[in-house]
Amino acid sequence: MIEGNPFKKRIQGNEDLEAKFWQKVEQFVNDPFEKSLKTHKLSGKLKEFWSFSLEYN
Repeated sequence: MIEGNPFKKRIQGNEDLEAKFWQKVEQFVNDPFEKSLKTHKLSGKLKEFWSFSLEYN
């Protein structure tokens, strides 16, 4: 899992968002292409990795 500084700042101190994040991580581990995750392949330097959506803001 790759976390960027803006991500950490956004999630830290927000218990609801942090709980949602860990729930989505568990979902991703169990079924990486579950529709609600909106899983997508990254590009550029991170093209080997996949990402999922936590919120749409």
